[in-house]
Amino acid sequence: MSITPYSPQTAAPGWRWSPRVYPRVPTGASRVRSELRTDLELLTDVTEDLVSDMVLCASEMFSSAVEHVGPDPRGGRMLRTLTLYGVPDRGSVLCLSMVGEGARSAVPQFPCEGLPGVWPDVSLGQGLVLIDRLSERWGTRRALFPDEGVGAAIWAEFTVPAQ
Repeated sequence: MSITPYSPQTAAPGWRWSPRVYPRVPTGASRVRSELRTDLELLTDVTEDLVSDMVLCASEMFSSAVEHVGPDPRGGRMLRTLTLYGVPDRGSVLCLSMVGEGARSAVPQFPCEGLPGVWPDVSLGQGLVLIDRLSERWGTRRALFPDEGVGAAIWAEFTVPAQ
């Protein structure tokens, strides 16, 4: 057995981290934050500000799913993916996504004045406002969760600053 020393690497398009799975319970958010920070530390050209923004967005994505879909102590899960790819005129881009499983998984909606019943309750959708402000682009979609059927996904893209 050999021990390989920790060595950060320069971000290169095509990098894909292994998906991480978390229980859909409120206490899972701290593990999401910690593991994302650890994954991003592998890259030398990612600034601390970018790491902080991404960690905050991941926490909001996860917490929103627990709040709006509901915690599931029986085994409901969240899947986090992280991918690095190149985009013309933007350079390297990190894409973070969270996929929640379950038939009740609703696709999140951005709060706006035209959405009846949402705007008066400003606590709804504030995580999406934060994600909108901190990321370059973001969106939601229906998604397939491995072995479990339909779920909902939220994703956000973050441009890696050129060195």
